[in-house]
Amino acid sequence: DLPPEVIGRSARYLDVRGGDLRKLVTVVAGRRNNSEKRIIKRVYLESNIEYLVYVSDAAYKVTLSTRRGRALRNRLAEMCRQWMEANDDWRNSIKPYHGIDMPGMFADVELKAIRDEDVCSVLVMYCPSGHVGKPSILSASAYFSDDSPAFRRNAVVVGIDGRDVSGLDFEDVTRLLYEGHSTPTKLRLMTSGAAHIFLNPAVAIDLGLTEVLRYLIEDVEIDVNTQSYGGVVFNHRMPPIAHALVHPDPSAFQYLTSVSGLDANPVLLSFTGYERAFTLLHQLAFGDCLLDVTRIVTLLNRDEVDVDALHGRGHTPLHCIIARTGADVAMYDRAHLMLAKALLDAGASTDHVDLGFIPNRQGYNGMMLTLLEAADREERDDIIASLDRQKRRREV
Repeated sequence: DLPPEVIGRSARYLDVRGGDLRKLVTVVAGRRNNSEKRIIKRVYLESNIEYLVYVSDAAYKVTLSTRRGRALRNRLAEMCRQWMEANDDWRNSIKPYHGIDMPGMFADVELKAIRDEDVCSVLVMYCPSGHVGKPSILSASAYFSDDSPAFRRNAVVVGIDGRDVSGLDFEDVTRLLYEGHSTPTKLRLMTSGAAHIFLNPAVAIDLGLTEVLRYLIEDVEIDVNTQSYGGVVFNHRMPPIAHALVHPDPSAFQYLTSVSGLDANPVLLSFTGYERAFTLLHQLAFGDCLLDVTRIVTLLNRDEVDVDALHGRGHTPLHCIIARTGADVAMYDRAHLMLAKALLDAGASTDHVDLGFIPNRQGYNGMMLTLLEAADREERDDIIASLDRQKRRREV
């Protein structure tokens, strides 16, 4: 007989691990009507920072190579949307300054309160559960009187002396911290759970939160080509367009390709040494091809994309597809064939391709050779059509 508002508030003190709300409503709300169930959800989620911490922690444990992992990603995305729906002014709640004061979202600390030897060694660190492109303070509770559970872990630097730095890359914020560490500097920190979701374009894309991605690029003014963020699909630093290529929902890809200034085939900064000039297309050629080839075609048709870009060893993306598994065990699947065809259709040259990496003409190996030897796009279309017919016959 308790009012739904009371049930919602009481549920926040239960160990519901971030709030599996469907189960919560079923078990706690019992036979209540849908209107009352919605109230319970809203009250439970309003300003619930611990809920975001749970979602953030769970997101970095997702393994997308399994069906269970993909289902978990979809469930986490739904949980984020539920939180955003209950906190419909979420954009203002995550602004470091001049926004809504949501308890537990931010905390302030004076730099002089941190031991001098910690200034450079502690502040300039990535978050251990997947960095968000900002410096963080580890064990943040050591520096705060704030007893909020959200600050018992690391927190992310989003403001320096009243300046909003939430849109700056890791290196830029680090430079500002080094410049000011010798004098008292007030830092504003955001709890990492919220920062991982709402200040990370990679995670926004990986969870299908295109509205968050749009907010980050248009309002926070994060660089559309930034490579300071790790996510769920790629936990190392990759540009947002890479994440958008592999997500089942095309919304983020469609949005990014509409943004002025997008580099559709950037040189990847995480590859150094002999792999300098290693582009996104090179990386996709070596990858597992978890991508929608039609999106690759869209990128290849852009004027700024050089389909024959050479990396540090002088290899093109097409060669990287051929050589991806080595001469002794050259193995391809349909996705590799489609990616090779897309590059060839876009005018990729075979001059830099070493056919010695294809040891025989059996199965897909033969198909790959036939594609490379085809005279034009029409012949390549026929080859893929033949492959599809064979697949359909096997399925009958």
